[in-house]
Amino acid sequence: MQRTIGEAAKAAGVSVSRLRAIANGALGVSLSRWRLWQALQTALQHLAEGDSVAIAAFAAGFSDQAHLTRSMKVTLGLTPGAVLAGVGLREGS
Repeated sequence: MQRTIGEAAKAAGVSVSRLRAIANGALGVSLSRWRLWQALQTALQHLAEGDSVAIAAFAAGFSDQAHLTRSMKVTLGLTPGAVLAGVGLREGS
């Protein structure tokens, strides 16, 4: 289960703004951007294992498969089907 940034800050005993600053310094990108990359990585792993886009989206914490597809298109410039077709995991996607 994914925590919200507020929950993570509370668990760490720091404010949300302090957690964002710490993460930005440690990761070199914003906490929100890092979380998106982690979610996309999780979704891509599920897709590579043969799960549907809907299952991959749910497992990665996206609200639905359209949310995953939009996020992947904006971030990577490709849809889930195009990514999988490009690496030869699914034909005709």
